[in-house]
Amino acid sequence: MGRDSKCTLPVELVLIICSLVRRVDLPAFLLANKLLNIVGTPRLYSNIELYDVRSVCACLDTLEMSPEDTSFGRDLAQCVRTILINRDCRFLLTDVRTGTPPQPFEHKLVNIAPRLVNLQRLRSGENTQPAQHTLLDALAATPHPQLEILELELGWAANLQESNALPSPSFPKLHSLHVCASAHLTARQICVLYDVLAATSAQLHSLALAIPLPYGFLSILPSDAQYPSLKHIEVPWNALRHIAAQMGHVRSLLVGPSVTEHDVEVFSTTWFPSLEEVACAHYDLSAFLCPANDGRRSIHTVALDHASYERNGGKFLEDIPSWADVAATLRCLKYSAVPIRHLRFTVTRVDAQSLAHTLCELKELESLLIILDSQPSQNTLVTWGTTVLPTLPRLHTLRISDAAFKYDRWDSRFWLARDVELQRTLLDGYARHAPALRLVAFTTEFEWEKGADGEWRTTEDVEAEVGTDPLEKDWSSEESGWSDNDYSDEETESDESDEDEDEDEDEDEDGE
Repeated sequence: MGRDSKCTLPVELVLIICSLVRRVDLPAFLLANKLLNIVGTPRLYSNIELYDVRSVCACLDTLEMSPEDTSFGRDLAQCVRTILINRDCRFLLTDVRTGTPPQPFEHKLVNIAPRLVNLQRLRSGENTQPAQHTLLDALAATPHPQLEILELELGWAANLQESNALPSPSFPKLHSLHVCASAHLTARQICVLYDVLAATSAQLHSLALAIPLPYGFLSILPSDAQYPSLKHIEVPWNALRHIAAQMGHVRSLLVGPSVTEHDVEVFSTTWFPSLEEVACAHYDLSAFLCPANDGRRSIHTVALDHASYERNGGKFLEDIPSWADVAATLRCLKYSAVPIRHLRFTVTRVDAQSLAHTLCELKELESLLIILDSQPSQNTLVTWGTTVLPTLPRLHTLRISDAAFKYDRWDSRFWLARDVELQRTLLDGYARHAPALRLVAFTTEFEWEKGADGEWRTTEDVEAEVGTDPLEKDWSSEESGWSDNDYSDEETESDESDEDEDEDEDEDEDGE
């Protein structure tokens, strides 16, 4: 396209073309001509997801610009629909030369907030330094008619003078509110959150309040508020008895770990009778799935230790249990009034035989997530395909996550994280033993999807690397190796001591 040429395509067609361009190529594409720039720029700034510190600063600097300073006099802040800022970014915003923190980027968000009139979702941390004006204040002070999801981590904030009027929050479409407090809430924060909950309680579908009771949890809950649409809540354990009456009808619950055994003992079987999904510490599951016939809940989804899967991440409690503890907890699953269909847990390591023995009764299981704190060997992954998968005929989603292994290990991942050919070989074996499989992940780097033609494809482009299994001593180089005879006598990993492993090997040799 020449410099002086003009684009005469209809705007609708230009929008379709822009939607097909990869986001990484979109900035250069929009420089082709004026029409592409005008039509495509709103898409460029509509969904902003930032993980890199420099990107955060550069993006917010651009959004902070006044319309007079931008091309064609546009207010770029009005183009934004979603802003997701990784919480770790705010801890890395330091001046490399002096070592002192610059102005927190939340101050820039505070300045931009009144102009984000089309914002639908925001996830960001609050101020890390005491401040007079917080992001929560700025959002509540101006109407945000399109805001649907708000996720904030509250930090330090100084109390404003009493003469400063409290904002009147206007979030007519807000249906998901997630607030986490790492310190005691100030009087002003309590008042603003109280007003937000009072104004939105009737429309909220999801509410997460990671605020300990001593920090002001009870102070922000309106006593007369009703939550007729609420389906999911996240609260500390000691807050359950305070919300059982108002929010006992919810179907999904994520609760923090209990502190003492007494906390579990006083949990009433009449609380949350409609519960279908629960995420809790593994040692707390018995409170929700108990043998009492009159108190059995219809729970079909269980996430032990808050296990969840995300691209290059995921959530889990830091105290990772052993397989013995997890296996003991999974015995409670039989006390659900309905079959378990979705299961997620975190574990240090687990061998295939033990896993198959524990899961063999979950015939209705459809999805399984296992977050491992140690690297699995190729032998282990192969054996899972021949021993675990045949016991789960309905399983369509299997994810193995290295989120715990990556935790506090910078630039770490499973050894096979980008070994595309090895993963494809594993998938071929899995498909023979579990034909229902449709989605598989061996790490958090990428996933595999099975198409209608039966072929497995990665969900994104991958820079393939050949991995070296550090745990296998003598692995056969044969490509096929998938017959049951090859793996009928495979040794499985064990959590026992080295001495016990030697004894087991001696017994195997005697048997042969």
